[in-house]
Amino acid sequence: MTDLAAWSDRVSRSSEQLLERFDKRYGYPPGVNVVVTGTGQGGSQLSQELGPCTQVPPSIVEFFNVIEEVSLPDVWNGYFLGPATWVAAKHADRYPRWLELGGQRVEILVIGSDGGGTLYVVGVEEDSPVFRIEEAAIESGVLCPTTDRQVQRLAANFSAFLELFANSLESYAAGGITPSV
Repeated sequence: MTDLAAWSDRVSRSSEQLLERFDKRYGYPPGVNVVVTGTGQGGSQLSQELGPCTQVPPSIVEFFNVIEEVSLPDVWNGYFLGPATWVAAKHADRYPRWLELGGQRVEILVIGSDGGGTLYVVGVEEDSPVFRIEEAAIESGVLCPTTDRQVQRLAANFSAFLELFANSLESYAAGGITPSV
């Protein structure tokens, strides 16, 4: 698993670097952009709220125990991961709860979003891939992408996703290309 304290520092530094130039670039000050340290209970509460019928990957539990929330509304199009209460509410409300992928229905957790309607989802099985889903219909709790362009496999698992997320922000902050997440 990723060293989450180091990951939090990397993401915070990159977002601060990006926001230093925000006023000059956009003509107004940025909002609140933060990586909120967890209380050590968020992931455990997520598991409890979802109950025994839904698996929560240990990497997700660990993440939300260490990081309560990532809220970066002014970084690129915006990035939001969690909080765990939001993840649990989305799953409980079946908005969405499954992903139709290659003719199969996979149970998922919506772990985050961006500012433009994109969802970040991961299967409930440990080491499930993380997907970026753009503008797909939700029918009876099932996320139903109609084209391959709407589904992008970002990483082989949650740890790889976190690494991609941090690397993309660091590259973007250093003047590189738009983040790939």
